Amino acid sequence: MISPLYVSPNRKRELARLITSHGGFHQANRLRGTASAAQRATRRQAAGLGTKAKDATRGPITDANGSTEHVRIRPMNASIEFLSAITNAFEANKQLADRAVQQLPDEKLHVALDENTNSIAVIMKHVAGNLNSRWSDFLSTDGEKPWRNRDAEFVDTFGSRAEILEIWERGWACLLMALRSLRPADLEKTVLIRGEPHSVPLAIARSLGHTCYHIGQIVQVARFHAGQNWNTLTIPKGGSQQFNQAHWGQTGKSHS
Repeated sequence: MISPLYVSPNRKRELARLITSHGGFHQANRLRGTASAAQRATRRQAAGLGTKAKDATRGPITDANGSTEHVRIRPMNASIEFLSAITNAFEANKQLADRAVQQLPDEKLHVALDENTNSIAVIMKHVAGNLNSRWSDFLSTDGEKPWRNRDAEFVDTFGSRAEILEIWERGWACLLMALRSLRPADLEKTVLIRGEPHSVPLAIARSLGHTCYHIGQIVQVARFHAGQNWNTLTIPKGGSQQFNQAHWGQTGKSHS
């Protein structure tokens, strides 16, 4: 069972990239036992860690090839942690939607619960349109693009699952590319959404909230259509203690 907000391997690699590219952490003495004390001191100084071990913490870094190495690093910079956490939250919620959609036959993606609600296909189209508009040229243009046709996002024009997923993935690619290009200094900037100024953290939070709201709808509609064939995406009802014991070593009950 995978927790809905787990830290994916991609996110771990992204964190490693942030560490080496932003300067919030500084990679220092690689703990392989081959360097002399003088060499280790030189490396610590070059990495900005000072000369005392207490200036740094020790942690694992996993590279793109899956190789893990322990390094000495500075405590995490809050801006880097924010960007990493936001990206992880977006990715984890996308995974929820993807896993829900995978459980339905193609025709169910086009079926709304009633005339006043949207089908999964339409919700996915709207989310993708919103992400494309908000995150294209994120720092330099208004988040509501003149080329966006929001009303058309609520019309099901899809002929196949492949068409739905192509638009869906395009919106997410735009978001993730923009997020990964942000630097800590960008968090101090201001962007516009329909002419209204937003700090960058506020604009990010607004996008995350809107996206998660609609992902909740996708999951709920998918759950209804799947019926008894549904495979739960999170901890099943009545399974909290078993999950906690397996993944945390605790049942959640008081032992006093």
